[in-house]
Amino acid sequence: KTTTARNERMEGELNVARNIQMGMLSHDYPENLYAFLEPAKEVGGDLYDYFIQEDKLHFCIGDVSGKGIQASLFMSATHYLFRIVATAKTPANAVEYINRSLCSDNEQCRFVTFWYGCLNLCSGELEYVNAGHDAPIMLRNGKAELLPMAENMPLGVLEDAEFVSKKINLEKDDIILLYTDGVTEAMNVSGKEFGRQSVVEAVGKSPSLETSVVLENVYKRVQQHAAGAIQSDDITMLCFKFLHKK
Repeated sequence: KTTTARNERMEGELNVARNIQMGMLSHDYPENLYAFLEPAKEVGGDLYDYFIQEDKLHFCIGDVSGKGIQASLFMSATHYLFRIVATAKTPANAVEYINRSLCSDNEQCRFVTFWYGCLNLCSGELEYVNAGHDAPIMLRNGKAELLPMAENMPLGVLEDAEFVSKKINLEKDDIILLYTDGVTEAMNVSGKEFGRQSVVEAVGKSPSLETSVVLENVYKRVQQHAAGAIQSDDITMLCFKFLHKK
């Protein structure tokens, strides 16, 4: 009875933690953006966020090493820091600040792969920083391809690390899909991973240019590939479409 009560109490606490964690994520999707997070356990280490301020869309995605409560706490800290510095600094400087903060008192040597983009909704210029994360996919004129990336290390590894940003100019109806490795590394019962190229192909063959349809088509293909295999990692995606220049 004691063991059962303890397990029920633990399960209840995990459910509360899950609700708190999911409540931190943005769910008020604008017409050109859609996102999705499915933890592999009660709580996970993935994150995404986005907000618009002064004609700029700030958005990010991340994946913390490990699973469970400790990973979720590190995720929460990353999310909090992103909200603090995203509008006050350039993308590269913002990521450097987040990295220094995460390195402080990081006794468990956690790290997080992270991707942050800042889109000027007037000019279409997208400046972004990749910190050890998978390259997003851009769909333009029916062709899907990976965005070019600067090589930067994940956050939480080296306190004085420097981070380099890149810039591209988006065109009307360009679609960008961000994702975590829970998508690319989803395995079937034989242990075969879904793979990055399969994600690219799923984006390129989307039946619609609606962001929700693009994302859901990728998820559907991941589920078909897994075919009943146990989900081993969090699955997170964020998709947006650049509608027009103001």
